[in-house]
Amino acid sequence: MTTDPRPHAPSRTGWFKSSFSPSQGGCVEVRFEAAAVLVRDTKDRGEGPTLTIDIAAWPGFLDEVTGIAPAGSNHALHIEPQDEGDVRLRAFDGTTLTYTATEWSAFTNGVAAGQFTLHPVA
Repeated sequence: MTTDPRPHAPSRTGWFKSSFSPSQGGCVEVRFEAAAVLVRDTKDRGEGPTLTIDIAAWPGFLDEVTGIAPAGSNHALHIEPQDEGDVRLRAFDGTTLTYTATEWSAFTNGVAAGQFTLHPVA
């Protein structure tokens, strides 16, 4: 029997954000696809850059976001703390998104609550 070590495609579709995000303003938005996870910033109104993360690397990224894994250990995006709690996400191709401390806190709270965990399709 052969087992695919990659996670199954997630069951959630469309762009979504953490339930901890404020109703107004920007936030970290995520969309699961079959082979990738897309990340964007709502402040860009869908016109800004989108970061693409291989779906197999997503769990390592979330582990770093929550502090389970050490800083710089994920193979998806560089997480770069900025002044006053802001955070920049940098893809390996140099594309960046910058989030305010409030936006990043809402995302990390959502990650800790399991809102961005990949769920296998039944």
